[in-house]
Amino acid sequence: MSRVNARNLIFGILAIVMMLSIFIFSSMPGDISGAQSSFITELLADILHASNRDLFIARYDYFVRKCAHMTEYAVLASLIFGALYGKDRDQRKYILFPVIICFLYALTDELHQVFVPGRSGNIFDVGVDTVGAAAMMLLILSLEMIIERRRKREGKRHG
Repeated sequence: MSRVNARNLIFGILAIVMMLSIFIFSSMPGDISGAQSSFITELLADILHASNRDLFIARYDYFVRKCAHMTEYAVLASLIFGALYGKDRDQRKYILFPVIICFLYALTDELHQVFVPGRSGNIFDVGVDTVGAAAMMLLILSLEMIIERRRKREGKRHG
């Protein structure tokens, strides 16, 4: 197995693990899921020494939940990208593919939540998830463009 193929396989396994993690979190009943995300907001309130802890939690819990959605799907998109593309390909041509996969997975995730007690599917969350995936792909594309420009500059200096 070549180095690129091993790398792609590792990213593929990690992408599947991430998808399973999302599925498991989505399978938790609403009260358990709510308590978990509230725990993160409470932890932030403690770390930031919020003067009114309850107000902080009430004000920022929704925002923290949506950031978690975006982060999950940003990570998933980067793992899918790593699984599908090697160094020998023009990766920019395929930058939308992980976003499309994440969009479709987010749709199935929200549909799945319809059948979980205390949960509901939310099309807005599909959008938030997709924005997280797209933001990661834009970051990867930007980094690749910066690296490519530096390589060209270095090539001109030495050539």
